[in-house]
Amino acid sequence: MMVVQKDPVGRPGEGAETILLVDDEDAVRKPAAGVLKKYGYCVLQAATAEEALDVWKAHSAPISVLVTDMVMTGDLSGWELAQQLLDVQPTLKVIYTSGYSAKMAAEVFHITSQIIFLQKPYLGQRLAEAVRTALDSPAATNNTEEK
Repeated sequence: MMVVQKDPVGRPGEGAETILLVDDEDAVRKPAAGVLKKYGYCVLQAATAEEALDVWKAHSAPISVLVTDMVMTGDLSGWELAQQLLDVQPTLKVIYTSGYSAKMAAEVFHITSQIIFLQKPYLGQRLAEAVRTALDSPAATNNTEEK
């Protein structure tokens, strides 16, 4: 599993892309959305995977990045949400977040592919860096530097 580097150097680049941010904790989602907006991104928010699917369907412009908590209330996990959206848009970049460590998340969710993962709590700059890294990565991969 790939994770965002522990000590980012410099300021992450700004962008204008659209990000779908999904987290059932308002105390995480709202500040994260504020940070991403400061970097110039258009941020769509949802508190559950089901709500995220509705936002996805209602939004007419392309969504470039999904930032999703892996464990949320509702019937779908963040992992399942990502898989559904990737079936529709294979070029979607995905960043997973969790209170689990990267190792524990890999074990619990049986993750075998290379993904971008942010362990909670994370700094706003780390989130912005992960988004920029995801956007700048080749379409077929979602990888950043290891911790």
